[in-house]
Amino acid sequence: MFHLIGRLADTTPLVIGGVTLTPGSAPSGGNANYRFLPDGTHPGTVAQGLMGNAFLQAIDRGYGESLTLQSDLKILGNASLVGSGSGAFDVSPYVILPEPGTWILLAIGCVGLLVARLTLASSVP
Repeated sequence: MFHLIGRLADTTPLVIGGVTLTPGSAPSGGNANYRFLPDGTHPGTVAQGLMGNAFLQAIDRGYGESLTLQSDLKILGNASLVGSGSGAFDVSPYVILPEPGTWILLAIGCVGLLVARLTLASSVP
């Protein structure tokens, strides 16, 4: 997910359903063509749609589901934008399972369980 957010934050052109999203934050009052809301922190409607598709694809990969991704036109429509074409922006390069942090948390959890078990074993007479 971090890679997708990084892609949304960079300045390279990003075209979704024939609509080019403007890098950066929307001016005060908002503008759906921008990638981020005026506060500069929160993703705009189209960016949220892409993030939602990334979550759906992660669930598909991780749990063997077959959820339907939102099409580019549906995402743009939710932002009151009109696009062209069909299909969906390919979020697959941004879905990495498991994320590296998962392995670190797993290792910490295993060490914690081992320490707890050894502590209990040594306290039993």
